Amino acid sequence: MVRGTLPVLGILAGAARAPIDAPTTFAKAFAPMVVVELAAIWASGAGTLWHHILDIFNTMILATIFCTNWHRHLILGASPRLGWGQPETRYLIFSIMLGLVLVLPSYMAGAAALAGFEAVEGTSGLALAFASAVVILPAVTFALMVALSVPMWLWLPSEAIGRDESHAEIVAMARGNRGRLFLVVLASLALVSGLVMGLEWAGAPEAVTRLLALALYPMQVGVMSLAYLHLDGLRQAAASDADPADPAPLTPVRGQ
Repeated sequence: MVRGTLPVLGILAGAARAPIDAPTTFAKAFAPMVVVELAAIWASGAGTLWHHILDIFNTMILATIFCTNWHRHLILGASPRLGWGQPETRYLIFSIMLGLVLVLPSYMAGAAALAGFEAVEGTSGLALAFASAVVILPAVTFALMVALSVPMWLWLPSEAIGRDESHAEIVAMARGNRGRLFLVVLASLALVSGLVMGLEWAGAPEAVTRLLALALYPMQVGVMSLAYLHLDGLRQAAASDADPADPAPLTPVRGQ
């Protein structure tokens, strides 16, 4: 049978609408991050070092708890819980691995272009070329790494709901939809980065840009939840020769 396709615009719209559709559940899951972010902004304005500690705590711990909760809610309909277990630990490890895959090559590309610019500084033609490369090369490298690592993004919701899926299973899930999944991931990243950078260039206060980035964070998490839910439904439908437009419900496998 012909495998179904991932609805890119539907996934993005659904992820943006999800907090509105379940406001109470969303508030319970997201409130700790908001409180700590406001405290970090206050600490930063007061000139204390506590904002560094609060930033790390929010980014590493509370964000992981929120992500696993939000994935579980969107995929399984589960209620949020404030706690730490095996899914959170594995989710954090995979998040760090994915971040390194994306960031390190981009950083190295930018550093190489910057070194070239400094080496030829004063030579107008070459200097201009390397100056352009300092901006363009990291962005192109980042987009390329996103494209190459697309199936790995599905591991995040998979770990959140407690499924032990192999690399082969994750790759098979994305087969036939890698391009669409790439568009989903890239669109969510570009939207957040574009809005935040636009405000920064416009001279907006740091507190405003931080709160905007935080407000858009659930959408970035949600797109992967909905993409995973849809692709797993297509996988199950293909296996049972059912209608690919009617994804089957998921249940966690590993203990929560």
